[in-house]
Amino acid sequence: MSLFQVDGALPEIVVSRDDFIILSKLASAANTETGEDLIGELERATIAETETLPANVVRMGATVSYSIAGEAPRTVRLVYPADADIASGAISVLTPIGTALLGLKPGQSIGWTATDGRELQLKVIAVFGGSYDAGRPQQRASAPETPEDPGPFAA
Repeated sequence: MSLFQVDGALPEIVVSRDDFIILSKLASAANTETGEDLIGELERATIAETETLPANVVRMGATVSYSIAGEAPRTVRLVYPADADIASGAISVLTPIGTALLGLKPGQSIGWTATDGRELQLKVIAVFGGSYDAGRPQQRASAPETPEDPGPFAA
């Protein structure tokens, strides 16, 4: 596992029920070490109803500021893989740091192993809103829907 505890224990994390359902499918389909790490995080998470998830929890679509020892603070947005764009600060939940950030609140820390093998620790400074618009996450995480009515030209 590329995530590890800081100061004796992994931090408690909270994930919305909607994110849990979508991310479980995404992580299972990924069939990668990072996908396995995401499954591990989801399994240990407290699941909250989406409407009651505290605003200061890192969720899909949230913008989060964090620090890594010895580096300047960074601000990124946690996104699905198809929306990832490091140049614009949009990081995929299926990266080691994206998985590490999920479910944390300001003041919490976690360690992770970067893709280059370095063991790093981050601390969340602030979380700013976030959530994908209704419908988008479902479309990214599952197969396309087939219409119920195939129309007048269906065979």
